[in-house]
Amino acid sequence: MSRLLALSFVVALGTGCAEDAVGPAGRVAISVAPLSYPGVTNATYTLEVRNAGDDVVFTRTVDSRGYGSGDGSASYVGPCDADAGANPNTVTLTLTGLYAGAGGAVEIPATSYHNPGPLTRSVACAPNADVAVIFDVTLARQANQGFFDVAVAFSNVFCSAKLDCVDADGDPLLLLHDADGARARTVVVGLACTGDAASGGETWLYHDAVTVTCTDGTALVDPSAGPGNLSEGQGIQSTGTAPLFGAAVYRGTEQLGFNKRYWNVLVGLAPTAAGCTVTTAATASPDAFDDGRTPAGTTWPYIDWDVDVTAAGTGALACTTHPVNGAAPHDGVATLYSGVDTPESFTFSSGPTAPSAAPTILAVTPGTAPAETQLTLSGTGFLATDTATVGGVDCAITYVDATSLRCDLVAWPAHSTPLDVVVSRGGFAAATLTAGFQRTPTALALTTVESGTWTAPPGVTAVAFELWGGGGGGGGVTTLHTASGGGGGYSAGTAAVTPDTSYGYTVGAGGAAGRCDVAERGQTGGTSAMFGHGAGGGQGGRPWGSDADAPGIGGTGETANGQAGNGLDIVGGAAGGPGGGLGGGPASAVDGGCDHGQGVGQAPGGGGGGRYGSHTRGGPGARGEIRLVY
Repeated sequence: MSRLLALSFVVALGTGCAEDAVGPAGRVAISVAPLSYPGVTNATYTLEVRNAGDDVVFTRTVDSRGYGSGDGSASYVGPCDADAGANPNTVTLTLTGLYAGAGGAVEIPATSYHNPGPLTRSVACAPNADVAVIFDVTLARQANQGFFDVAVAFSNVFCSAKLDCVDADGDPLLLLHDADGARARTVVVGLACTGDAASGGETWLYHDAVTVTCTDGTALVDPSAGPGNLSEGQGIQSTGTAPLFGAAVYRGTEQLGFNKRYWNVLVGLAPTAAGCTVTTAATASPDAFDDGRTPAGTTWPYIDWDVDVTAAGTGALACTTHPVNGAAPHDGVATLYSGVDTPESFTFSSGPTAPSAAPTILAVTPGTAPAETQLTLSGTGFLATDTATVGGVDCAITYVDATSLRCDLVAWPAHSTPLDVVVSRGGFAAATLTAGFQRTPTALALTTVESGTWTAPPGVTAVAFELWGGGGGGGGVTTLHTASGGGGGYSAGTAAVTPDTSYGYTVGAGGAAGRCDVAERGQTGGTSAMFGHGAGGGQGGRPWGSDADAPGIGGTGETANGQAGNGLDIVGGAAGGPGGGLGGGPASAVDGGCDHGQGVGQAPGGGGGGRYGSHTRGGPGARGEIRLVY
C-alpha cells in the first residue's frame, strides 16, 4: 500500500540582488510546507530557475533540516530574471530524497514511494514586485498495509487496484456467461479504496470508461452502468468487430465500518478478440472533486491501466495478474501524476452522495445559424468531461458551468435537415436534443470571367457545385437574318474538399458575335471548370444559309448539354441546361447599323441572339458561372 505526502511549495519572485543571475536581478522566495506523512524527518530538493531563453538563472540543492524545521518544510531565497524578453521564468522543483529517524539519518528507499519527477511552473519575474508560485504535491508512497493485494494511498485514502486474467493456479478466469450460457474468459479490472478510519475520512472514487482496443474492433464499457450484467447498447458500445461477449459492473460500499468503497468492472473477451489492450484510469480522494477534476494547482496521483490482454493474430491470452505498480511481466497498472497546471479529468464518480445526474439539454443558441457560429448548449448537470456532437460532427467543448457548454464545431455539419445535438459522457450518449440545430447554408456565386482559386473554409469537407459554360455568340452580318448561339453546358454535383486547401476554377466567357459585314459564325463560349468537372461553352450561330447547321450547338455538360440556338431571326439562344439562365433576348426590329448588337445572351450561359435586318450583327453569348453551396 502507499501513502500520500502533501507538499506545498511556495515560490515568490521579486527584485533584489541576485547571485549568478542573468539580466536584471529578481528574487525568488521559496517555502515548502511540512509533509503530512508521519515519520519523515527530512526531505531534499533541487531548485532551478530558467529564463525564457532557457538560460539557468540559478540552481540549488536544499534540505528540510538546513532550510526548514526538519519535517519536510523548507525556505530559500534565490534570483529570477526580470530583463525585457526574459519572461516567463520557469521554476522547477525536484524531490531528490526522503529521510526518517533522528536527525533524518535514515534514507527512505526511493523504491518505496513514487516520485513525480521535476515539477515546473511558469511565472513572470517582475521588477520591484513579488510573485508567489505554489507547488502543492500529493505524493504516493508505499505503506505496506493494504487490505488485499498491493495498494497505494491517496491523501489518507488507501487504494488497491489490479487487473487479473488468471486465477491462483494460473488458469484463465472464467466468470461471465457467454451467449451459449457457458462461462468464458473474463478480465477483471478492480479498484477498492478506504478512508483513514482514525480520522473518519470519507472515500470518493473517480473512474474513466474501460476501453478494450483490439485489432478488428473497440469496445467502451460504462463503469456507471448496471450494476450487474451489461450488453451491447446497454453499457457496452462497440465499433468494428465487437471484441466482447459481455461485461459486468459491481460497485458499492462494504459494511465493515471502514467506509471501504469498491468499483470492479468485468469484461468478457470474445474467442476471436486478438491484439486487445485494456485501458482506463481512476483515482480516489477524501473530498469530492469539482467537476471530476483533480485539484487545480496540485500534483495528484492516479492509477493508470494499460495492459495487453490478448496476443495479436492468435487471440491467445497474454495477461496474468497485474497489481498496482507490479514489475514485469505483471506490470501495466501504475501510479502516475497529474501535472501542476494540467489536472486530470475523470468522467464517472462514486462517493458518499449520489453521483451526478445525467445531463439534460434544454436549448441550443442560436438554433439556426451559419456553421461558423459558436453554439451555446443550455441545460442541467453538465460536467467538464462531457463531450458533444451536432449532426454527428464533434464540438470543441468549453465548459462554462453545470448549466452551460460552449461548442465550436470542428467541421461543418450538413445543412439540409435539422440536426440532433448530443451530449456524451465517457463515450456514451447521455442527453439528446432532437432537431436542436439547423445550419444555414453558405452560397457563393463566382461570376467574374477569370481563372482563380477558392479556399475551403475551416471545417468544410464537402461542397455542392453548379457549373455553366459560356453561351455562343450570334452569327455575323449577311443580307438576311443570322442564327443565334447555343447555350453553355451544365454540370452539377458534390465535391469532397479539405479545409484550408485552395482549389482552382475557371469561369468561361461568353462567345462574341460574328463580325460586322462578314458572313461568319459567332465565337464559341468558354468552358467553366472546377473540382475536375467542366461545362463546355455553346457554339456560335452561323450566318443564315451558310450551311444546314446554322444555329449554334449547345455546349457539353456532365449533367446536361446546352440547347441549340434558334435558326430564326429575332430569337435568342437557348439556356445552358437545367437550372440555367435564359437564352439571348429577341433582336430589335429596327436596323441599328453595323455596331448595333442584337439579343445579348442572358447569364448564366445563354447564347447570343441572331441579327435582324441588314448591317446588324447578332448578340454576344452570356458569361458562364460557378455556384457553390457549403
